Amino acid sequence: MKQLFAFLVAIVLGLGMFFGLHQGLQTPEQTATAVVATTSTPLPTATPKPVATATASAFGNIVAIDGAVSVEAQLIAVPTVVKSVETVKDCQLSVVGAVAMARQVAAEYKIPWGIWGPLILSESSFHQEVPDSNGNCVVNTSYDNGKAVAYGLGQINLSAHPQLDTQRIKSDPRYNLEIGAQILLSSGSNWKERVANYKYVTTDSWQFRLYVGYQGAKGFTDTASGTWISWDVNGD
Repeated sequence: MKQLFAFLVAIVLGLGMFFGLHQGLQTPEQTATAVVATTSTPLPTATPKPVATATASAFGNIVAIDGAVSVEAQLIAVPTVVKSVETVKDCQLSVVGAVAMARQVAAEYKIPWGIWGPLILSESSFHQEVPDSNGNCVVNTSYDNGKAVAYGLGQINLSAHPQLDTQRIKSDPRYNLEIGAQILLSSGSNWKERVANYKYVTTDSWQFRLYVGYQGAKGFTDTASGTWISWDVNGD
């Protein structure tokens, strides 16, 4: 009897070892199938990280990363985006005419053209007037929170200088420039300080850096006439 019982136990153990060995010898394909079959939730899909893309911008050879253009790009590019209003009816003063007038004022007030020219370009793009939505010429005006504050070639701030002849500032470009020259000369002890104070900004602001960008460009091209306007006094 004992021998029979031992024999049965041996059979059971042998069968267990056989099935265990078979399970251990499954192929990789069989194992993967078993995992998928017993997994109710699908495995997560890896999401690739966004990659910054370089695209050509409206600033010529400047590159924008993900559509964001650096301030440095703006500085280099600004002279090329000056727009002309020569074809607009009743805009009497051309850019070339405004430049000639600004040169005269710079000489009379002994302001270096390489400082005065870029300043007026950064303020008004040498436009005393600009077209409105109907194509009619109106005085070139800057706004602060919806309120008109500065006018003309020199963008004279009438809120800061209420004693000035408002109508003449708006209608007389030569007077506008002369007032601008007087304000600049009384705005500091050196040219850097004067320009910053004229523009109501600090020397580390983007507005001042914009001015420096215009200055560094050595000049700009009037798109209406194709004339190169140089900051060099000799026009080279």
